[in-house]
Amino acid sequence: MALSDILGSNLINVALIVVADVVAAGEPVLDRVGSFATFGAILAIALNAVYIAGVAERRDIAVLRMGIDSIVVLALYAGGLVLLYQMR
Repeated sequence: MALSDILGSNLINVALIVVADVVAAGEPVLDRVGSFATFGAILAIALNAVYIAGVAERRDIAVLRMGIDSIVVLALYAGGLVLLYQMR
């Protein structure tokens, strides 16, 4: 339940970007914000996509007692944090 709660709220938050883009007049919403917020949104979408792919395609392969999808998420998250820190 915790996983579905986290993924559900993350997907709703990402979907709100689309709603804001449809409702707002003029240029796309992500063009109005800075590169920091844009990269943060793209990172959130990528992390959610990896989690959903991992849940959909469950395999028994484990490295360090974690699934491959978890290792990819940790690597993406760590790399994203480093890039966001450098962008500040």
